[in-house]
Amino acid sequence: MNVERSSLCNWAVNFLLEENYLLTAFELLHELLDDGRDDQAIRLKEFFFDPSQFPPDQILLFNSLREKDALGDKLALTEYDLRLAREDIERLKDELQKRVDFPPDILKESNENEPLNHGPDVLLKKRDMSFSDLDPLKDTERRNLNCAVKEYLLIAGYRLTAMTFYEEVTDQNLDVWLNTPACFPDALRHYYYQYLSSTSEAAEEKIAMLRENESLLKANERLSHEKMSLRKSKDLVDNQVLLLTKSLEGLQRDLKDRENLIQELKQSLEHWRKELNDCRAEITSLKMHIEG
Repeated sequence: MNVERSSLCNWAVNFLLEENYLLTAFELLHELLDDGRDDQAIRLKEFFFDPSQFPPDQILLFNSLREKDALGDKLALTEYDLRLAREDIERLKDELQKRVDFPPDILKESNENEPLNHGPDVLLKKRDMSFSDLDPLKDTERRNLNCAVKEYLLIAGYRLTAMTFYEEVTDQNLDVWLNTPACFPDALRHYYYQYLSSTSEAAEEKIAMLRENESLLKANERLSHEKMSLRKSKDLVDNQVLLLTKSLEGLQRDLKDRENLIQELKQSLEHWRKELNDCRAEITSLKMHIEG
């Protein structure tokens, strides 16, 4: 989850800088720092604190404008929250109307027929490729990305940055978006992933993810082999246990037969002993009769 959040933030930062939404990017820098997310503010700090691009007096001007706008932004938060609440109500009404108009089976079939967006299939081969080498964004793509960035800023809790973005995007109503807000990560990935992958940071991140996936695949393969080996060992042990069980049953039968034989021999011995005693008594009786 942290990786997903970090990636979305990095994509939003790159989009703001490359599309020259500098006031929004500057506001986002301060909110990231206030939120303790310094690791995701590295590129913004490098960009705004670069003297070749922004002399110190211009940074002071940005700060003064930010402080001045912050006062107005805080006063407008109540109105802004009300507008968001109305927007949520409208969305809920639309969703409810869709559920009323279309049975669940039709909606399910429609969702199943929609193609899934799994992101880019391949990485850019050249890591040093510049943004100027890529085709410019189409108007519809830029509009979708503007709405996606707006949704990200709201969900991430950066309200002041979102309000600055509202003010900086003058050619579009960010509250009107044909796509559902739930798909804003897909919009970022679908329209802007290759655009961002040309940077060394994004390329390194993607390479690290691929290496991690490769490592996980190898680990999974190794575990599969170990599982198969353990299964074979288990089958071998089961066969040995079965053989030992059969051997034990045979020994128990043999022991029982021997016990029965011993019992029969004891009975036979007792019988012969009794006959011997009877013969001795008869011999003694005959001797006494002869002597008498």
